[in-house]
Amino acid sequence: MNKVWILTKVFLKTGFGEGTRIKKQNNSKIFNIVLLLVTMPMILFSIGITVFGVFEGLKMINQEDLLIGLAYNISSVITFVFGIMSVMSIFYFSKDINFVLPLPFRPREITLAKFITVVIYQYVVTAFILIPTIFIYGVRTGAEIGFYLTSLICFILLPILPTVYCSLISMILMNFTNLSKHKDAFKIFTGFLAIAIAIIVNFFSTKMGANATNGPGGIADVANLGKNVLIDKLSNFFITAKVGAYATVGDTPSKILINITLFILINVLAVIIFSLVTDKFYFKGAVGASESYGSRKKLKEEVFQKSLIEKSPLKTWLVKELTILVRTPAYLLNCVSTIVIIPIILVMPILAEENFETAVSSARRFLSNSSNFTIIIAATFGIVLFISSTNPTASTSISREGDNLYISKFLPVDYLTQLTAKILSAIIINGALILIAVVVMILLGGSVTVILLILILAILELYFMAVVGVLIDLSSPKLVWDDEQKAVKQNLNPLKCTLIGLILGGASTGVTVASWVFIKGSFIIYFGILAVIIITLDVVMYNLLRTKGVKMFKSLSD
Repeated sequence: MNKVWILTKVFLKTGFGEGTRIKKQNNSKIFNIVLLLVTMPMILFSIGITVFGVFEGLKMINQEDLLIGLAYNISSVITFVFGIMSVMSIFYFSKDINFVLPLPFRPREITLAKFITVVIYQYVVTAFILIPTIFIYGVRTGAEIGFYLTSLICFILLPILPTVYCSLISMILMNFTNLSKHKDAFKIFTGFLAIAIAIIVNFFSTKMGANATNGPGGIADVANLGKNVLIDKLSNFFITAKVGAYATVGDTPSKILINITLFILINVLAVIIFSLVTDKFYFKGAVGASESYGSRKKLKEEVFQKSLIEKSPLKTWLVKELTILVRTPAYLLNCVSTIVIIPIILVMPILAEENFETAVSSARRFLSNSSNFTIIIAATFGIVLFISSTNPTASTSISREGDNLYISKFLPVDYLTQLTAKILSAIIINGALILIAVVVMILLGGSVTVILLILILAILELYFMAVVGVLIDLSSPKLVWDDEQKAVKQNLNPLKCTLIGLILGGASTGVTVASWVFIKGSFIIYFGILAVIIITLDVVMYNLLRTKGVKMFKSLSD
């Protein structure tokens, strides 16, 4: 076991290695620490407000215990989605594979160390869900110390089963398919497979919950059936989420003891199965994982001649940025896939409802009611800010260059053009999602005038947040990484961008309330106020990009 801990320390140090080669690195580290201390409470508070609302709603139907079950289930789904890419990256495609495999370690020692590394990474993500949930439930129900101890055990062990699932799926694919020869295609396939499984599990969980409340008596029946009736309806795919919820909200010591024991045993059994499988299959899949499959094709004369035609530097660089985003699995899954995933996540709960037509009719009435136009503009303004600030396309645009940054600096394309191409690529990706939303609003009978106003504001917002993201990444890029995934997922710059988006979202809410209370004008006046603000910000950001941004880009790697 000592070897496992030694390897774990090595893998963790490799994963959290030096992020940049620029000067003032110590100052950047201090800033990142301060940023985390400021940002995490804000994010936890924002999530906590949502959790509090859910708790109060569940309490009205005597189902507040479901909050814990939902939190554990959502955490397991998120662990599974993020875990499968982490497993593929850390287990098979990291650069340390070629150095570790020849060393005198058994397969289970290497894989257990990598497994622990993946689980530790998942704690960072699940903490944002579980900490507010456990705190709010504990305070509102007056829970005793036993509740918090049980919650701590569940928090530590909950990522194990989803990570085991990810590991087993990865090993099966690496050993029994031909996909591993096509490394990029394999990463994309496993990433979307994880997302698809998570969405399907979530859909059926939502469907079962909807069926429970759509009986003859509806919610009243649920309130009279018992406290854990909806926890029973949760999916068994992540069985530890359900058992852990029973242990955490148990009302007698015997129930808590039985369920927490079962929870621990399931996780121990999962780790044992994982160890046995890896002993047999890991080396076979890992050996040669760093090799790639390639093919040659003869370039046709017309294609060759077409490639020699002089093109606009901006257009060429933009195509290059979009091509890298689409062809690199880590970037495709983390930056581009939101175009597909977010609409699916939003539509799934509606499709799970039996009264689908009623929900559509309500949406039509809301969108066509002129008294709601100001609310619609305000809501979409905040949503666009949130989506564009959380998407890492712009805020990792410099980090994604990695060791190739010096090549970009010496190519005969001016720095402002390169930065503009990165900004436009982020606008195009986020803009695709906005266009989908616009089409949906048109199909639902929304006002054409309001939709046009929303589209104008959205374009202005997308530009602003894209420039903000690029400037943030210019100030502290993560240029040293051995896997593309680390340039995106182990980068604090998207978090900084999200923080700015949250602050601006709060400010826009303040403007909405102020205009509603003091101005009491039409939605056109409200649009005008927002347009003036965002145009002013865009002008300021463009000047910063043209001056300070270009200087920062020039100073990188000097």
